Amino acid sequence: MQLADEAQLLREALGVHTCDRRSTASHLRKAFPHITFEEGFSEEDPLWEADYREPGSARKFRLSQFLDDIFAHDSNVFLSLTSHSGAIGSILEALGHRRFALQTGGVIPVVVRAKRIQGARKPPPKEPSEAPPKCDKPPA
Repeated sequence: MQLADEAQLLREALGVHTCDRRSTASHLRKAFPHITFEEGFSEEDPLWEADYREPGSARKFRLSQFLDDIFAHDSNVFLSLTSHSGAIGSILEALGHRRFALQTGGVIPVVVRAKRIQGARKPPPKEPSEAPPKCDKPPA
């Protein structure tokens, strides 16, 4: 199994919360020795920002890019994607699916037939962070 660039795009909202930051490449290689990482896989998480929480429109765009990559490089295959409900909700939104409240541990089967459209996807404008302000000191 090879961990490709698009795999970094499939995750919950990015930024501020350290639980949303990807582990270092060295930690991942040690924890998952059966995975082959592509050349140039960065040691640190290139998508996570300590002071900016990704808004919903940016998450939808990122996960749309993830789907674009799958449709461009993984044709005629069946895939199972596992993620948190926020990412799944954004994928459904990117596909034009209705809102779907997914329970913890829930599953939603979705069959997608992709149609190639020429041109680049237009990124949304950078909106304000969706996170609360950072704490000045540790909690009491």
